[in-house]
Amino acid sequence: SVRTSTRCGRWTAPGPSFVQKGSCMQSYLAMIRTREDRSFAVAFPDLPGCSAVAASFQEAGLVARAILARHVGELRRRGLTCHAPRSLKELLDSGLAEGAIPLLVPVVRENDLDVMVS
Repeated sequence: SVRTSTRCGRWTAPGPSFVQKGSCMQSYLAMIRTREDRSFAVAFPDLPGCSAVAASFQEAGLVARAILARHVGELRRRGLTCHAPRSLKELLDSGLAEGAIPLLVPVVRENDLDVMVS
């Protein structure tokens, strides 16, 4: 089973790292990490609260696509902005990618998802 979290609360006022209101970039880097229970944690460092846990590495990639679509969709419905994505180098330099497998995930509309996550 897959546990997801797409919380969109506690947003601060947009700063210079935000993109135009109502828009989101074309892709974001997900960080995939193996957990002690051998499941896989998926998180998007540039989108706070956009994270999930998957049973396998293959499922982690599918789940990453689904939670990103849901998260961005929720932001758009609320009229909120998305953080501009950082480069892999920036994430590596910040330490946020340490111990993780980076995965570039395209933003798709929720209606275009091939996989359902519950």
